Amino acid sequence: MTKSIQLSILCVALACVACAVDSSESGSLLASEQGGPGGIEPLGGTGCFQGGCSGQLCSSDPYAASTCEWEPWYECFDTGVCEPQLDGACGWTPSDDLCACVESKGGELEGCDDRGGGDEQCHRAGCSGQLCTDDPDVASTCEWREWYACFREGECARQGSGQCGWTPSDDLCACVVGLGGVLDGCE
Repeated sequence: MTKSIQLSILCVALACVACAVDSSESGSLLASEQGGPGGIEPLGGTGCFQGGCSGQLCSSDPYAASTCEWEPWYECFDTGVCEPQLDGACGWTPSDDLCACVESKGGELEGCDDRGGGDEQCHRAGCSGQLCTDDPDVASTCEWREWYACFREGECARQGSGQCGWTPSDDLCACVVGLGGVLDGCE
């Protein structure tokens, strides 16, 4: 029996008062293995915590509990990004990869259907979904800037230059510039 299965059984037996996920294969730690007061620290300093018995929750509450059920699409969150969303609440960033994984396993994730239009040849990429590129596998440094949240509603498409990029709409420009960011085509 694996450690994560043992944890789920334990959570059911304890009515899942404060469960945590063991996704040590992906680098996440059990709440009890993390440092800080009470043994819990937010992921990447974002103020957001991955939790629930199956690791499916993204919350500002380090003790958020779940019903300890398992759905196949919960494993997709092992590689998902749990961070503040446009409304300031913690949530899963609906990247192309996360949405494809969740949908392929029969699940639904808020934001997957309304990520803004996109050109078939341009892809959202980067740990924070801040890149618009021809290469869906491009890597980023995985830092978080508050204005990266603006790109969740932005349009990733081929621009007049022939390159993939963010289409500078009034809303996107206001969001990026208002949060101290820079985007070509925005003043």
